[in-house]
Amino acid sequence: ETRRSRAQSRAGDGGGGVREALALLRSAPFFLVSLVTLGTFMTRTGGRQTVLPLLGADRFGMSVGALGLIFTVISVLNLVAVPFAGTLADRWGRKAVIVPSALLTGVSLVMFALAGQMWFLFLAAVVQGLATGFGGPAPAAYAADIAPERSRGFAMGLYRSYGDLGFVVGPPLMGWISDASTYAGALYVNTAIVVVGAVAFAVW
Repeated sequence: ETRRSRAQSRAGDGGGGVREALALLRSAPFFLVSLVTLGTFMTRTGGRQTVLPLLGADRFGMSVGALGLIFTVISVLNLVAVPFAGTLADRWGRKAVIVPSALLTGVSLVMFALAGQMWFLFLAAVVQGLATGFGGPAPAAYAADIAPERSRGFAMGLYRSYGDLGFVVGPPLMGWISDASTYAGALYVNTAIVVVGAVAFAVW
């Protein structure tokens, strides 16, 4: 359904399309779904890839292999969840998938922070793997849905830039908070960013 005729493609006005896309910066739905994505990407690089290995090694003395197993669990569950995520988003609507998956991602971060035993850490990995897997496609689909057709490419680039901001800022921010407080403190901040974004998107 996204395929357009050559005539429609030629009819697009590049300048007008860019102006429409820039108007997205003032659009609450576009900004808030982008904020959800920023939190998700920050979780991947900050909470998961930066803080989690340090917490696992410091709190449980985990080996490289054990940490690798946790990341494998998350990745495999991402892979399993993604095909179902698209179907659910099409059937129930984007929002019905975006909000629960983001909130569940926040729950997984709190579980990592509170983990006192290894099995609970792996349970948190299972929750996060499913949550981030289901939450992957729906926000991008939502952003594409609300983007003006003529400027969809520009809009999706802008949307992805919010994710890249979280991707880049996450590791130094979470690392700095870990040094200033604790690993759990960094995970709680990560949780707050994800949950606030999800709640704001749900409400507005």
